[in-house]
Amino acid sequence: MIHKILPTIVEELNAYISRVYGFHATEKKVLLGNLIDQNGRPNGQGMDKVICSLVNIQKEQSIQNIGRMPSPSPPHLNISVLFAANFNDYITGLKLISGILAYFEGKPVFTDQNTPGLPLNTQKVTAEMVNLNTEELSDLWSVLGGKYLPGILYQFRFSYSSDELTLEELPQVVTLVSPPVNG
Repeated sequence: MIHKILPTIVEELNAYISRVYGFHATEKKVLLGNLIDQNGRPNGQGMDKVICSLVNIQKEQSIQNIGRMPSPSPPHLNISVLFAANFNDYITGLKLISGILAYFEGKPVFTDQNTPGLPLNTQKVTAEMVNLNTEELSDLWSVLGGKYLPGILYQFRFSYSSDELTLEELPQVVTLVSPPVNG
């Protein structure tokens, strides 16, 4: 589900940024990926882009079975996503971060009616900006292993069903054992 929701949101963001700032539609300015590769180097594809990176996943803890009636609501996930502007031209990076702010202010809720690419079982995804103080921001960048870039953190909340978590059925493995050879 996350692997379908985030690419859909990034695709929508790219279309919005192209339309508002006049970039060519094929010039994707928002990239879904890691800020830093496994060797500690900056993402090579992320130059002159806003990098959208998943930084945390939390299952929302809700109070179930209050009183006598069980709660019929499905469980919710909260995912924290960082949008970091990695531009040589600082002003361009700030402009695109401003565009991302405007986009989510104008569209804080994603549904299958207003966002056709969402997974079928996703009823709604909400976007909310996360406020970080300087210490929290420093901690985040330390954990990520990167140098500070202008950016913004959003929390996306959505429900999911256990059906979405079912693993793909794997074929049965059959091992043939040869009888011992008497010699």
